[in-house]
Amino acid sequence: MAAAASKPPPVTPKHLPPTHNHATSGFVTHPQLESLTKQTIVSLFNSHFPTGPHIPRNTLKEVTVMTFLLHMQEPMPSTSTCVSPPLKVISKMEFTLSQDPHSPALSGPRGDAASLVCQVQGLIQSLGANVKAELIGGCWSSQSSCNFVLVFNGNPTYEAVLSLQHIFVRVFGSAYGLTPACGYTWVILNLVPTMRDTPSSPLPTAQELHYKLACNDVCHALLIFGDPYWLTARTEGSCHSSISFAFLDKDGLRTQSMIHNPPYMFGNRTSKVRKYVS
Repeated sequence: MAAAASKPPPVTPKHLPPTHNHATSGFVTHPQLESLTKQTIVSLFNSHFPTGPHIPRNTLKEVTVMTFLLHMQEPMPSTSTCVSPPLKVISKMEFTLSQDPHSPALSGPRGDAASLVCQVQGLIQSLGANVKAELIGGCWSSQSSCNFVLVFNGNPTYEAVLSLQHIFVRVFGSAYGLTPACGYTWVILNLVPTMRDTPSSPLPTAQELHYKLACNDVCHALLIFGDPYWLTARTEGSCHSSISFAFLDKDGLRTQSMIHNPPYMFGNRTSKVRKYVS
C-alpha cells in the first residue's frame, strides 16, 4: 500500500523588505515588535527611518518599541520642493505737472487733489479705449508747492502720457509743464536772440522755439516735455535772453552732448547750456 503523502512543510511568513514609505510600513505591529529583540527593533527602525533620531544603546526595549510605533504614525515629509508662485510685480509711473517758475503764483487755495484727479480721469475716459495711459491717483508735491504729481498704472510710454497734455492744460492751466519723476533733464540755454524790434514786440512763440531747436543735430528726435519757455525776467530791453525746457535723457548722454555743442537759435549759437536748478 502506498505510503500516505506527507504534508508540505509550513511556510514561514516573511517580512516585507524595509521601506521608507510609512504607508507600506504598517505590517510591523506592536505584537510583532514585542517578539523581536531590542537590537532587531533598532535595526528595523534605522532601515525604515534613516533620517530619524538615534536610539541610544541603553534605551529600554519598551521605549524603543513606542518610538518605532510613534514614527510609523507620523506623515512622511514631502520630497517634492514646494515652489511658491511668482509674485506679480505691481508697477507705477509718476509724472509731475510743474508750474512755470516765472508765471504768477496760484491765487487762492489750491484745489482738492482727489477732485482734480477725478476730473482728469473723466476727461481721459471721454477719449475712448485707445488711450494707453491709465491715471490712478495724484497729489500736490508738498503742502506749499504748486506742482502736482500724477500717478499712472503700470509703465506707460512717455509719448502716451504726453498725448494727454491738452487735458492737463485744461484742468491745471497752460502754466504747467509735464515731466516724469526721473530720466529727464531740465536745461537753460543762454544768449538766445529775442528777435524783437522794440522792447514791446512779442517774443518768438513756443512753436517757433520747438522748430529752431529741432533744426540742430544735437536736438534731433528730442522728446521735450511741455513747451520751451522764455525766462521773461531777462528779456526787458535786451536783444538776447534765455530759454528753458525739459527733455527725456535717461542716461544723461544727450545733455552732455548739448553742453559740448550748444544749439543754434535764430542763426545765433547759444553761449552756454546748463542744467536748471529749481
